[in-house]
Amino acid sequence: MWQGVAFKIRRVFTTFLKWRIRHLDDHRFIIILSVFLGFETGIIVVLLKRLIYFIKDLLDATWEWVIDERVLYLLLPVVGIVITLLVVKFFAGGKLDRGISFILYSIGRNNSVIKAKHKYLQVITSAFTVGFGGSVGLEAPVVVTGAAWGSYYGKLFHLNHRQTTILIGCGAAAAISAIFNAPVAGVIFVMEVIIANINIVFIVPLLISAVMGTFISDLLMGEDAFFRFTTTEDVRNIELLFFVILGIICGMLSIYFNTAIYWVQNKIIHIRNQSKKMFLGGIMLGLMILVLPTLYGEGYITLTQLIKGDEWAVFKNTIFESFAGNQWLLVVFLLLSMMLKVVAAGLTRALGGVGGVFAPAMFTGGLAGFIFARVLNLIFPELALSEINFLLVGMAGVSSGLLHSPLTKIFLVAEITQGYELLVPLMILAAVSFAVKVYFDSHSFYTKELAKRGDYILNDKDKTVLQDIKMASVIERNFVSVHEDQKLGDLVNAIAKSERNIFPVVGENRSLKGIILLNDVRKLIFKPELYKEKEIKYLMKKPPAVIEIGEKMESVMDKFDKTNAWNLPVTNNGQYEGFLSKSKIFSIYRSQLKTLSKELG
Repeated sequence: MWQGVAFKIRRVFTTFLKWRIRHLDDHRFIIILSVFLGFETGIIVVLLKRLIYFIKDLLDATWEWVIDERVLYLLLPVVGIVITLLVVKFFAGGKLDRGISFILYSIGRNNSVIKAKHKYLQVITSAFTVGFGGSVGLEAPVVVTGAAWGSYYGKLFHLNHRQTTILIGCGAAAAISAIFNAPVAGVIFVMEVIIANINIVFIVPLLISAVMGTFISDLLMGEDAFFRFTTTEDVRNIELLFFVILGIICGMLSIYFNTAIYWVQNKIIHIRNQSKKMFLGGIMLGLMILVLPTLYGEGYITLTQLIKGDEWAVFKNTIFESFAGNQWLLVVFLLLSMMLKVVAAGLTRALGGVGGVFAPAMFTGGLAGFIFARVLNLIFPELALSEINFLLVGMAGVSSGLLHSPLTKIFLVAEITQGYELLVPLMILAAVSFAVKVYFDSHSFYTKELAKRGDYILNDKDKTVLQDIKMASVIERNFVSVHEDQKLGDLVNAIAKSERNIFPVVGENRSLKGIILLNDVRKLIFKPELYKEKEIKYLMKKPPAVIEIGEKMESVMDKFDKTNAWNLPVTNNGQYEGFLSKSKIFSIYRSQLKTLSKELG
């Protein structure tokens, strides 16, 4: 029965594909898919938010018997991570790639293919991680989920690499837009982080997905959106100078964040004993959150309290609760929260939690802005700096430098506050922070590890073209091979049959032993008396380099450059496969470069 139903579905789908090819060009079809992606991703964001609410309400109801609520801060984050690890173990074989870096790798190195498990597991696992208080953000898992659905549609409808990449961008744009109700920021995020080179024609589907994601999120969640405010105060000219100073501070904090989180993650990950890792890391994370509950979850609750003027609420359920009203203790408390947020995020990720650094970076920057303004106001009361404005603008500071996405953060904060009164200070602070970070470190948090491995290629058009060239399509196999045990006479027969001037020498099981160039034996072929005397093994020489099947094309071109060769042999675990020709690769490269230039501008 089910086989019959499946057969009918496949037949209907095949009929649809044929109809689509005849009646809808690729661009119009991508626009249609962008609508579905925006709608679907918006629904996913709403479900994620509802799931987190459900987990929180369930925990509140279940743990009512606990006398001291602070015990929850010690236990719950670790419980959430353990549940996350179990879900990953049973539904993903113990491995689940995470973060925006994974999307960049999939686009650059995996032909924009993202495995199906990422369509749902990222959301489920991040809900447990963050819902139980893990100190990471939900943005990256949702972006990966939207991107996974984009990749799925690209594969389902047999779209090419670049078309699938656009759909991945549509899913990512819809995710950011739906989370913050910020469609402009969603589109700019994709253009800054996901697809660095894009033709203006492809902005249309990104916009459609972003608007649709925002519409669905706003329709179903309304005021329950993740993070949205209407409170801003007038910006005075004198404050602009202080925004420049804050920009420098945020730039330095982004460097600290980038360095500290990798240091923490590496220290924990290198503990091989899983039980020991979970115990030590869990105790550290639990104690940090116990002392500083501001580290619990994403951190948006703390920022909301500060924006609403309920600053002393941050002391609730802490050992500092009796000191409410002490301004300098509040500054120290928030300063510790700001500096240790990156440690808590690193621990959460290293222990197996699923979440990103988008929210922790905004939390760190927001606190930096508030602390900066509060300290100046305490020392120089006559300044009367707007602490709310500095907090909101600071949210864009650290993340602009850390993620190399200043435009995204400018428009994100502008859309979160539902106005553009802060646009000038946002531009100043984001630009200064970004400039400071880039001066010391040219790679963002998302691209640093990829760049170390040589896997980040999106900002390099040459590498983008090269990675599109598949080795199987350029291997030439019309070379006549000879065996190492044969004689010169056999080589002469091979020369008569061949149209090439290179002859691979093989051994047992076609293992590559060397090569013979026609120019090297030209004089010998006119000496018949040597045909049965000269052995090929003594005429061959080592090739200047050997290419292994499946080797990265950038590595192939590097070998051509170093050897000045025009043809190099290809092997598969030592067995001779054929030759690669530099001229053929250049020919395909020029053709694909023209196509890429038309598509990406």
